[in-house]
Amino acid sequence: MPHNKFRFSLQATIMWLVCGVVALALIVTGYMIEHETAKNTEYLVKEKARAVARAIATTPLVADALSHKLPEEGIQRYADHIR
Repeated sequence: MPHNKFRFSLQATIMWLVCGVVALALIVTGYMIEHETAKNTEYLVKEKARAVARAIATTPLVADALSHKLPEEGIQRYADHIR
């Protein structure tokens, strides 16, 4: 009875190790790309929100309401209208 029934040849062992390393490299690279894309998207969304907030904050209605301590209802209606 042969003893090496389940043993792989050296060539097969190296092939499986190389496939494992390549698979691991692809998984890590995919994770890194996804992470960078998510960070970039989050940054762009935040910047857009800041730009909109700055634009709205400089409108005469908001500036007057904040400087003259006018009631919040005017600003709230304006915010609801913009949304």
